[in-house]
Amino acid sequence: MCGIGGIIYKNGLHPNLLELEKMQKALSTRGPDGHGLYTDKSVGLVHTRLSIIDSEGGHQPMQDDKKRVIVFNGEIYNYVEIREQLKDKYPFKTQSDTETILALYDVYGLDFINHLRGMYAIALYDASIETLIIARDPFGIKPLYICNTPHFTAFASEPKALLASGLAHEYLDIDVLRSVVRGNYIKGSATPYTSIDRLGVGEMIVFERGQKTSISTRPSISKDAPRSEDEASALINLEKCLMDSVNVHCRSDVGYGVFLSGGVDSSTVMQILSKLNKGRTDIKSYTAYFDIDGASDERDYARAVANATGAQFYDVPFGRDDFFKLLPHIAAYMDDPVADYAILPTWKLASVAAQEQKVILSGEGGDELFGGYGRYRKRWWKKPKPKSSLCAPNWSELQCAQAQDIAEYLPNDLLIKLDTCLMAHGLEGRTPFLDKVVSEFAFTLPDRLKLQGSTGKYLLKKWLDKELPIAKPFRKKQGFTVPVGHWMSSDAKNISDVLIHNQFVQDLLNKDDLSLIPKLMATPKSATQCWPILYLTLWHAGKAGEIHHGNVVEVIDN
Repeated sequence: MCGIGGIIYKNGLHPNLLELEKMQKALSTRGPDGHGLYTDKSVGLVHTRLSIIDSEGGHQPMQDDKKRVIVFNGEIYNYVEIREQLKDKYPFKTQSDTETILALYDVYGLDFINHLRGMYAIALYDASIETLIIARDPFGIKPLYICNTPHFTAFASEPKALLASGLAHEYLDIDVLRSVVRGNYIKGSATPYTSIDRLGVGEMIVFERGQKTSISTRPSISKDAPRSEDEASALINLEKCLMDSVNVHCRSDVGYGVFLSGGVDSSTVMQILSKLNKGRTDIKSYTAYFDIDGASDERDYARAVANATGAQFYDVPFGRDDFFKLLPHIAAYMDDPVADYAILPTWKLASVAAQEQKVILSGEGGDELFGGYGRYRKRWWKKPKPKSSLCAPNWSELQCAQAQDIAEYLPNDLLIKLDTCLMAHGLEGRTPFLDKVVSEFAFTLPDRLKLQGSTGKYLLKKWLDKELPIAKPFRKKQGFTVPVGHWMSSDAKNISDVLIHNQFVQDLLNKDDLSLIPKLMATPKSATQCWPILYLTLWHAGKAGEIHHGNVVEVIDN
């Protein structure tokens, strides 16, 4: 796992080394184990490295004998198979998964992207024909941001690298930020910065001699309608695809841990790990809990799963003091603001896990692929709605709803949150559900194997109930609710006062909404509605360089 960045000029200019060095420095937390820089004619590339596979031979930028150069953030899980397939066609010099991308390009040209199984943000430069290719994986697990001007296109793993280099400006789009107040995250390719966009999920762009010549998108899910399959065979095939995916996701030269919530998805990952690694006792699991009576607390289930699968169990508290002390720093670090309150425990879990781990497995994607969200069940029983432009003609209404989340909510909320929190602590996050083999199996399951009555993720729960009954997958789901409203209302007057007098908040909200803040802050339940406003205000303070030692109120009031 790494940080990448670069630039390509459209008018024959050469990259500025100082700008590239600033970009590289801004990405240092993503890659504390090494760094590199490359320039040729109108192209410059930078890289910071977190060593996971082939620590000695995987240095980047990596260059082959034909002057192809690559910087790469992610993991290619089928690199072993690629190496075996191409061993007689390409002169491999390392054991790195990065080199397999160069080998695929050498053999297949631009079609190399369709042979990759993994998570990635890639910049590959072919100096012999002055062609630069940038690409992002089909689920959007790894981020890549772009700044496009009449003179150049720059790109980086995080907006802060483009801003620090001076290639992008810091002007904010207030309308985009209002969408975070309404929906907690930003949809599509927009970012809060008017000069920066996201590279699309699964998108590949080709530049020839500085000019953009083609754009293509690699889909993450099948266009097929639900297939016919009975429950017994589906259970067998489910285990096969999960075993396959988790197995390749565990390819690593370093140890790994698991974020274990006690829910179905992470418990499934733990059980598959147990089946793959019988007798192994060095896998560590990490579970967050809160200091509020009545808050969701699934530690007992998580501990039971850890014990049953032979993993070590660590419960990590997140309390009021954490909220007031950590939130300003978390918000300030997030270039792409995601007001998902699960960002709080994710950040702390990452800080604890990073003391011993470099790789974390987690259960993101299980709800989207297997039909776990309550909104699917509510929508399912209502009169069918018109299909959106995202829907393929053969899809069921359930598939259309899943596709919406896979295209928007998953990459623009859950995966940004996971990637940023983990990479801030030098951790790589791996998501076995977000894999080609799993998605091809899960997305085209019969609807009845996803939803049965009021039960979502039916097939996954059925498998887990058989394999690991102590996980109690059919119990009523608590949901992972972070009690931000309790913590905010505990200092309601101070927070209300600083928010309503903050210039950024006054620009963000209309007068009627601004006047509601003191009333909403009065109780924990209603105070939760103010959470995105508080988060964004701290985010804005961080962008303005106003994060100092102190708690939430002191930072905003500074």
